[in-house]
Amino acid sequence: MYCRNYADHGYVAASISYTLKAEGVDTNILKINEEVKAAVSAIKEKCTELGMELEDMAVSGFSAGACQAMMYGFKEASASALPVRFIIQMSGPTSFEPALWRNGEIHWMVRNQSGLDGSAEGDAAWISLFSGETVTAEMVRNGQAEAIWRKISPFTYVTGSSVPVLSAFGSLDGVVPPSSRIVLEKALDDHGVRHDTVVMPNSGHSLACDLDKERELIKLIYDYCAEYFN
Repeated sequence: MYCRNYADHGYVAASISYTLKAEGVDTNILKINEEVKAAVSAIKEKCTELGMELEDMAVSGFSAGACQAMMYGFKEASASALPVRFIIQMSGPTSFEPALWRNGEIHWMVRNQSGLDGSAEGDAAWISLFSGETVTAEMVRNGQAEAIWRKISPFTYVTGSSVPVLSAFGSLDGVVPPSSRIVLEKALDDHGVRHDTVVMPNSGHSLACDLDKERELIKLIYDYCAEYFN
């Protein structure tokens, strides 16, 4: 839907896929990040083949895709096959610090399935799941695990030279902690990076219950496009 809408407004738009976690499938956030890099290069090559010479791009995503949009936009922008002008992210996880995910904001079913019961063993399993590294309870207790969850958390890659970010979060999100917004905004503020955030007070993870805020977000998206693509 978004790609068709962008195309209707005269922009080249492409969507990508990546390896999803499943039984017997070895993937993690950093591996997916490599797939995103490869996809950007492939899109550029395909556009050249079709007679479209791309000069720059924005990266966008929803939920897990938003996490990858931030990881790419913050972590890989300087090495990108196409210069990244800005990031659009909706309902994206900004940090994988276990404590952030086991608070009362998250739906009990998500907490139950994640194993985040407050124990070092639960935290170790959580970090292992997303990082692809073997994290033990002892590593959680002695602090070694922090470097691993930080490595897969988009907010840790924000610097003074990071590109602007347009975000949308639902205040009633029970899948990704609404406090993810605070984590991201603090990192952006600390480094003086431009950011605009649309908070949807009546919406959960899908951002589906605030029509006025959806319109505000769409307007901001095209304002960003007009400002940064010239």
